[in-house]
Amino acid sequence: MQATVTATLTLTNVPSSTHQHHPEVGSMSHNNNNVHAFPARDHAKVLILGCGHSAFGEDMQRDGWTGEIVNVDFSSVVIDQMKAKYNANFYQKPQFSRARPMGFVCADMTKRLPFPDQYFDLIVCKGSLDAVLCGCGNKQAAIQVVQECVRLLTPGHGIFFLVSHGNPDSRIELLEYDNDIEYYWYGVNTFHVTRPISPGTPNAQRK
Repeated sequence: MQATVTATLTLTNVPSSTHQHHPEVGSMSHNNNNVHAFPARDHAKVLILGCGHSAFGEDMQRDGWTGEIVNVDFSSVVIDQMKAKYNANFYQKPQFSRARPMGFVCADMTKRLPFPDQYFDLIVCKGSLDAVLCGCGNKQAAIQVVQECVRLLTPGHGIFFLVSHGNPDSRIELLEYDNDIEYYWYGVNTFHVTRPISPGTPNAQRK
């Protein structure tokens, strides 16, 4: 299989709730030399896996990602709560008036998702793969998530943005097919985000 998309792996030990802690997201623009023909923010189609109650999508819209953003979570309660939060009234706020209302879908990310092949330009998986690895069937389920992301990403410029608390080697292994990282991906870019240290933090916690 010819590699068609790029993986961006962010290893972090900071439990951030917004994309402000991950500036790599902001660099994914249509004129980025590292990504061929990535769409402008007002046209890019974004999928956020395991959204929970995170404001990640909201913050992306605040930063100009006004195209289609779809959030997926397996909890119907969470999805209903997020739909209620981001209702029509929310998008009457001046700072969000140009944004397309976000979509919310209740689905299991370890199974086939209800979207057509090659539909998304960017898939964000922030901590969700770690959660899958802690569950039943862990590694194989995580591999299925990666394979589903490959199916959903647009060839040529699609990006899988993975944020994990895990060891880099163990996460990169999940992106491989038969020990070949280039089977699915043009390349894997790895960034490390460290925990901010507040004044007065005990030395024992400065790790």
